[in-house]
Amino acid sequence: MFENSTLFNQDLSGWNVGNVFSFTSMFKNAERFFSSLDEWDVSNSFNISSMFEGAKDFDANLSNWNTSSIVDMSYTFKNTGKFNHSLCSWKHNIQLLENVKEMFHSSHYSQDLSCWNETSMPNFNATADTCSNFGYPTYDSSLWPMPVRQTICENIIDGALIV
Repeated sequence: MFENSTLFNQDLSGWNVGNVFSFTSMFKNAERFFSSLDEWDVSNSFNISSMFEGAKDFDANLSNWNTSSIVDMSYTFKNTGKFNHSLCSWKHNIQLLENVKEMFHSSHYSQDLSCWNETSMPNFNATADTCSNFGYPTYDSSLWPMPVRQTICENIIDGALIV
């Protein structure tokens, strides 16, 4: 919708998106976009892949999102310059999550995601293809307990799969 609109930055906080099934690439490369989306109802969405990819100024809190229907979060925050809010509140809402490929690749995300574990994601398929580049640019493996490291991609560090 706003993909490649590099100067776009409007207030969308009041939008009713409750019936949207896919937000794929919605703000991809909208470099200046920064709007509060914390009240958006994304509970019916199954795909947020590349939603904020390349949105360099985006740093809104998304902790209120109900992500319980989302299957694909691949590339969601790839190449974001500022996004660094905790997503631990999503831990009870990621049961259907299957794909996190390059979710945080080349981003500045440094929050602890040890709250996302194998019980949070029973459908998660931890394969090299699905999980490549899930880790943080400043990845600290101590943030993940051993069972989580094994389940979530066998210690991915900046796209290098370490097994």
